[in-house]
Amino acid sequence: MNRCLVLIGLLIALPASVLAQEDVGLQAATAYQSSDYDTAIRLYEELIAGGAQDGAIYYNLGNAYYQSGEIGRALLNYRRAQNFMPRDGDLNTNLALIRSRRLDVQGDETGLLESLSVLTASVLTLTELAWIAFGLWTLWFALLSVAILRECLRDVLRAPLLILGVVTLAGLVLLGSRLLTSPSAVIIETTVQVMSGPGEDYLELFQLHEAAELRLLETNGDWIRFALPDGRQGWIRHDAVETV
Repeated sequence: MNRCLVLIGLLIALPASVLAQEDVGLQAATAYQSSDYDTAIRLYEELIAGGAQDGAIYYNLGNAYYQSGEIGRALLNYRRAQNFMPRDGDLNTNLALIRSRRLDVQGDETGLLESLSVLTASVLTLTELAWIAFGLWTLWFALLSVAILRECLRDVLRAPLLILGVVTLAGLVLLGSRLLTSPSAVIIETTVQVMSGPGEDYLELFQLHEAAELRLLETNGDWIRFALPDGRQGWIRHDAVETV
C-alpha cells in the first residue's frame, strides 16, 4: 500500500515540476521581451541549474547575455545550444555575428581531429552522428554476412561492400573526432593574461579577450593549459573560461 502511495506521489509530482519549469520559462521570456535581461538571465540559469537541457533555453540565454553586452557568455550558450540544434539558421547567424565582432581574430582549427569535429558540429548532433555511424556499420556487417553465407552473391556484393566499408570508416572517424577531441571552452572575462606556466610568477605571453575559443588540455590547481585553433598554447586561470 505504501509503495502504491509513493508511486502515485511521484506521478503527481512529475507533472508539477514540468509545469513549474514551463512557468519559469514563460517568466524568462516575458522578462526578455520587456528588456529586463538581468531577470531573464537569472531565470534561464535557474532552469538550467534545475536540470533543463534544451537548445532553445541555451539559445534564449545566449540572446539575453548578448543584449546585456556579455558576448563571451552569449557565445558560450550559443555553442551549448548548437549541441542540440546544429542546423538552426538563427543560431548559426548569431554565432557568426559574435565571432566577427570579438577582438581576437581566430582562424580554423589546425589539428585533423579538431577540424573534423568542427566540420560536423554545425551539421549533426553527437547523437545523430552516432546513430548514422551505427547504421552504416550494421548495414556493412549485414552485407558481409550475406556475402559469407551466400557464395553466389559474393561477386555482386564485392563493390557495394567496398564502397559501404569506406563510407562506414569515414563515419566512424567523424564520430571519433567528436569523442576524442579536447573539451572546447570560451573566454568569459573581458581580458585575460596568458602565462607560460600555471601561476602569476611565470612569463606573460599574450592576452586573450572575451569570446575567444580554445581547447582545454590540462588542469593544474587553479590554472588551465589550453590550445588555440592556430596551435598556440598557454596557461590561464580556470575562472576565466567556461567549458562548452
